[in-house]
Amino acid sequence: MEKISDVLKKRYKVLDVNLKLTEAIIRIYYKDIVGHEIYKISEPIALKGKTLFLGVKNSVWAHHLLYFKEEIIKKINSRFSKRVVRDLRFVVSWEEKNREEEKYNEFNEELYIPLDLTNVNLPDEKTAWIDRVCADIDDEVLKEKLKEIMKKDVIFKMQKR
Repeated sequence: MEKISDVLKKRYKVLDVNLKLTEAIIRIYYKDIVGHEIYKISEPIALKGKTLFLGVKNSVWAHHLLYFKEEIIKKINSRFSKRVVRDLRFVVSWEEKNREEEKYNEFNEELYIPLDLTNVNLPDEKTAWIDRVCADIDDEVLKEKLKEIMKKDVIFKMQKR
């Protein structure tokens, strides 16, 4: 079976796509990677370079997770063929699970991109391009998440212009 990263590299060469794909994989499989107990008190917020920002319930949990920092990094990196995370930063940023990304705005405005995808129509060529890029991904959950990230990225770039 061919690796997802190899398939994507063949399709197009955009430097930050690997970072976005890595972040998406971490977000999708976070509970499986770190286990239910750590998942209950933390969640990935953003991947900046090789630093993963994790939102935690409070400063006590942030301090507690410092003791597991190397173990968490090792577990995350074991999912990839190379070392994708070198450091973890814990950020007190918490609401109930299934919350929207609005809370990240309080932490760092550049991490939060408010996009309403319901009222934006992507050009057909962009939609076709995203579909072609994701066509060879077998994991349906990952495929849909990646499409969503790519659509947000295209919309964000369109709105910046």
